[in-house]
Amino acid sequence: AVYLFAHPAVLLTAAVAVLAAGLEAYVPLEWDELSSWLHVARQMFVADAIFRGDMTFSVPGYIPGWHLMMAFANLPFATFGEDRALAAAAASQIAFGALVFDALRRGFSLWRDRPLAFAGAWGGAAVVAWVAGWGWLPPNLLIEPVQVLFTAAPFLLLPERLFAASPEAKGRLFAAGV
Repeated sequence: AVYLFAHPAVLLTAAVAVLAAGLEAYVPLEWDELSSWLHVARQMFVADAIFRGDMTFSVPGYIPGWHLMMAFANLPFATFGEDRALAAAAASQIAFGALVFDALRRGFSLWRDRPLAFAGAWGGAAVVAWVAGWGWLPPNLLIEPVQVLFTAAPFLLLPERLFAASPEAKGRLFAAGV
């Protein structure tokens, strides 16, 4: 039970929530944030639709995944907030840190006892996720840091797929990575 509450998914979510509570309101400064990412996400939120004929897109061919993540973070609220959209980027960062942690913990546990594997995995997850995502609190709402995380994640699952004990486990791990 102690290990469950010491998992990065739990602790980092709490830490980021505390850090974010003390910040000033987020002000988007990058031109791409205003013209594309936030603009489309706000339209999706207001229209309560992924696409509608009267919506404007700066680049209509983009897959709306990042827009949807930012709109989704605002669904429990009556108004759209850039701060809550930033939570989507922070959640991606936390999820990646937790994935790194789990991959390292399983790898370390092959040759170490459980507490040492747990500590080593925590250290590795923190360093790798911090570097890959430019910190725990994203500095902006651009897509590139999140793309790095989503591109790297399947490669973390690859060693587990290769060394999994059963064919069913290999298939599940591969599907999760894709």
